[in-house]
Amino acid sequence: VKRTNPQDYRNNYSLGGEASSYQPSQEMIKAAEMISRLLGSTYLGVDLLLTKDGYLFNEIEDPVGSRMLLKASGIDSVTLFLENAKKRVLNK
Repeated sequence: VKRTNPQDYRNNYSLGGEASSYQPSQEMIKAAEMISRLLGSTYLGVDLLLTKDGYLFNEIEDPVGSRMLLKASGIDSVTLFLENAKKRVLNK
């Protein structure tokens, strides 16, 4: 999800930022997957700042952006998380 806010430098959805669908590069995806593996997490948010030279890592957080992701892309990450958790519990 890409967030923008023409009225403020803060792009937070709760502060009036707008969310739109965004296709990250393979490099960005690999970076986020590496962070997830290192932390042992299957459900987290990795915030990256887009720059003229590529991107910068900003922060790791719990996936508070689930609502934005659903609105911008139609991807229901909460349901995907619950389905994954169910599989992991039942397969042990």
